[in-house]
Amino acid sequence: MFAVPVQGSGTGAWRSLELPDAQIALELPVQPKRLETKIRAEAAKLIEKQVSYEASVPGAYFLIRYTLYAENVAVDLKKAVQGAIDGIKSQAGVSDVRFTTKDVRREDKPAVSLEGYYTLSGKHFEYDALFIGAGRQLWQVGVGFSDSSTEGKAAARKALGSIKVGLVSSGSSFY
Repeated sequence: MFAVPVQGSGTGAWRSLELPDAQIALELPVQPKRLETKIRAEAAKLIEKQVSYEASVPGAYFLIRYTLYAENVAVDLKKAVQGAIDGIKSQAGVSDVRFTTKDVRREDKPAVSLEGYYTLSGKHFEYDALFIGAGRQLWQVGVGFSDSSTEGKAAARKALGSIKVGLVSSGSSFY
């Protein structure tokens, strides 16, 4: 789960959005678009379903991912978080990667909050994420933004603070 802030196609008013196929609801300033998910061959036997979305506005990039693991696989939040950190570290041009994690609970489910920064091609960025796990289900929401962007940090806090997971209604979905 790697996010690089990019220039978006515009901003809008923050609104509550539901992504029923990812069993998540959250607030975003723009409508996310679904990404094609490519699962590595060695991971395919462990994953039953994976859905990813992205959204961007000037100064912030949002990535939402839902994974349903196979019947015999339980979520390991520590491995999921380390995988995200390793993914960022492995990207070309990335250096000075520093993150802190904190065990938290969200909607009575175990979760890990990830905050940190990295340098990409000489520019400094922050990355905040929340990983929520329950049984075979894993939700990941990350926000990348310029380290000098107070708007980016506020956007990360707002999006991550609004997350609701599990069964969501289909009343306000948008796809």
